[in-house]
Amino acid sequence: MTLKVLLARHGTSLPYENIDADKDIVRQSKFTPLGPRGILQAQLLGKKIATLKPYVLLNSPYRRAAETAEIIARFAPLCPNAIDDLREIRRIVDGHSVYSQLNLDYKKWRGEAIKRGDMVGKFHPHDQSFGEYLAQILRVKHWLPKEFDNQTVLIVGHSQFSSMFISSALLGDKPSPSSLFTYFNRYFMTHAALTTLEYHYRHGWKVIDFNNTSHLKYTPRICGAFFVPDRSLWLLSENMNKEK
Repeated sequence: MTLKVLLARHGTSLPYENIDADKDIVRQSKFTPLGPRGILQAQLLGKKIATLKPYVLLNSPYRRAAETAEIIARFAPLCPNAIDDLREIRRIVDGHSVYSQLNLDYKKWRGEAIKRGDMVGKFHPHDQSFGEYLAQILRVKHWLPKEFDNQTVLIVGHSQFSSMFISSALLGDKPSPSSLFTYFNRYFMTHAALTTLEYHYRHGWKVIDFNNTSHLKYTPRICGAFFVPDRSLWLLSENMNKEK
């Protein structure tokens, strides 16, 4: 029994593209769309994915990940499948200003929780604890080899999902909190990056390639956007904007 998993982070969203602008910035929520730069990143990622020929495309239901998956599907013969367990960790601060007191209090709490190795505490009753999010990731990790034996699976998700998935793949189902948080920070993926893992029923999981951005390196930044020499990508971006 073998399995190859391609982990892709969604393209840059609008809040991240505004991070240098002189305006208020809100944290991403499940409704946050891709920005123009994120659309182009997703197109380049789609061209890369087309060469890898995955069997199935799974994605987070959050808008920025779903839009990335839809763009990839235009380059490869795949149909996006939204899976709730691929979503981001649930936090009350999502959608709030990064300058709000709520977000500042959350960042302080989060830093202290990580220092303590707190897997069960919550900033707000409606939040997920780190332990609950790990349980969510483990469901996915155990389901994939059973469902897609000898296949290549593409997952389009979020930075924290990818970090937690890679950490649990390398550390096992019951990692110590200190090891988990160390790996969690170490395996943080950038936007539209690609990580490849393999699973073998005898040898377990291993990381083949982490945070690969070679498909993005030929996109010089001009005036806050990406210039892409392939005109077909510009046309696709323009058509997507018209559709929205």
